[in-house]
Amino acid sequence: MVSFAGNTPTPLKNEDLSDNIAFKKVGRYFSLPSGVLFWAEVLIPVAKAQELSLKEQIILFIKQKAQEYGVKEKTLIEVARCESNFVPTAFNPKDPNGGSYGIFQFQKPTFNAFKKEANMPELNYKDWESQAELAGWSFANGKERHWACFIQLKKKGII
Repeated sequence: MVSFAGNTPTPLKNEDLSDNIAFKKVGRYFSLPSGVLFWAEVLIPVAKAQELSLKEQIILFIKQKAQEYGVKEKTLIEVARCESNFVPTAFNPKDPNGGSYGIFQFQKPTFNAFKKEANMPELNYKDWESQAELAGWSFANGKERHWACFIQLKKKGII
């Protein structure tokens, strides 16, 4: 496999490649100034989703939701890291209302109130994708101060 930097092809080293990366060949015709058509191909790295770790899948999904809701990716990712370190079954029994659960450590009454307000009745409190979806909506709708980690990270200048 070859990587192009400028006009000189440079071989990729094995340590540059991840086992979770596949390559897709993409090509297109270019018209040279002389009028000659030139076909160029390049290999584009593509993550193999089925081979990503659960943490990697969660981070990618959070990034997708951040983009969907117009929220900074770093904000959602850092809050999830602070709240649960991306552990979908994280549980804090010390929080009020029966504790906090999941990657965004929602309390069940808060989760239910937000999903009702967002008109997303299909969301499931114990599903990490539902938590990421509702967190994205919540941050986009000015509810980020419901997370202690958001406040702490903001004060520290991390987000």
